[in-house]
Amino acid sequence: MTATAAGIRRRLEDLQGPAHTNFYFVQADETDIHRLPDGPEVRAEVAAILEKDPDAHILHWVTVDGTCTREESAVRLAALRAARAAEDEVRP
Repeated sequence: MTATAAGIRRRLEDLQGPAHTNFYFVQADETDIHRLPDGPEVRAEVAAILEKDPDAHILHWVTVDGTCTREESAVRLAALRAARAAEDEVRP
């Protein structure tokens, strides 16, 4: 079964009932150099949410490539991070 953001939100609301805490979904992607789970864009998005709503609950929605093993995924992520670091060094 594939969970959707709306489905997860409904289940959280059912567990907690109406609350004053807001839930935010931040999407990351292990296959996108700009949206890596620990990348600067994702961290900036989380920081912006927390600045606006310090009591926020943030759920990370990470898209993964299910066609490779965990080891292959780790190698690919390391290569993406290295490429991102090299890209950042080139920027003025």
